[in-house]
Amino acid sequence: MLSLIFLLLQLGIVCGGQTNGRIYSRAFSYLVVRGQRSFVCYDDRMDIITKLKAASTLECILKCLITTKQNLRGINYVSSMRSCSCVAKLNNFWYNVTYNLNASCLAFVSHDCPNSFDYIIEVHKCLMFVNNSMNWYTAREVCNKASAHLLDVENQYENSAALKYLLSVVQSVFQSLRFFGWGAGEPNGFVGKTYCIQYIIIPARTWDDDLCSKLKYSLCESNVTP
Repeated sequence: MLSLIFLLLQLGIVCGGQTNGRIYSRAFSYLVVRGQRSFVCYDDRMDIITKLKAASTLECILKCLITTKQNLRGINYVSSMRSCSCVAKLNNFWYNVTYNLNASCLAFVSHDCPNSFDYIIEVHKCLMFVNNSMNWYTAREVCNKASAHLLDVENQYENSAALKYLLSVVQSVFQSLRFFGWGAGEPNGFVGKTYCIQYIIIPARTWDDDLCSKLKYSLCESNVTP
């Protein structure tokens, strides 16, 4: 018992709270049920899962931190089975989750999203929808004032997550560009004018180019600790 307490003090872990900068809170998703935030668990069928036995969620986190060498994204825990699943941190990866919480599964995840941002568990991103139409330049300023930036899409996973997140919210938003997801015939802007990229959510769910001066809703992204 003494060794476990010492280990706890060294790591500074508190479930559902924060100690020494490490946060583990209940896991939820905005993507599995449209327009609704739902508690979820990680899909235990993912190859990155390591399964252990633990007497509590706290013990599960401690064991998983050791097992992953501090490279822990989150856990699943089922108390009736003392089942503990460790989810490692990965880049450019889609974390499958389920809202069918069989056997009273509890999941906890570590992230440092600001309170005004939504944590997207599937891709480990912090997003904030700005429900106010504005041009690209003003949208950039609004995001910057929130210590963030306009959404920067880096891969197909982030593109898919952003589209699902926005699907029931608004028809188009401005974004930045790294990953390419143009719709058929796009971009089709005229030479000599400044164009920005927007999501077309309904019906195509693809990218389009439009004048940066046009008013759109926007999506801010806050950089999250990897």
